[in-house]
Amino acid sequence: MPFDVQISLQKLLTGLIIVIVPLSIVGLYLTSKADKNLEQTIGMQFRTVALTDAATTAQFIGDRIIDVSAIAGDPAIVDAVKPSNRQYLGVDEEAIAVPF
Repeated sequence: MPFDVQISLQKLLTGLIIVIVPLSIVGLYLTSKADKNLEQTIGMQFRTVALTDAATTAQFIGDRIIDVSAIAGDPAIVDAVKPSNRQYLGVDEEAIAVPF
């Protein structure tokens, strides 16, 4: 038994507009919300990476400062540098500069 449904084109288009327009508005709102949430999530991830790298860099530099302090405080190094410092005592800075 075939269905014989006859609807005027004007009623069909009106019904489709009544259904499609609100769904499109809801879809646009949800897409906008999702885009903002995605941007926030990506921003948080970049911030986390930056903070992690900053902490790693600070730790690395801190370790190098400790290493250099240990080297500079070594009595053998200090004793080796003292005669060199005496050699340049009273000499003008231009005379000490090494040309490159």
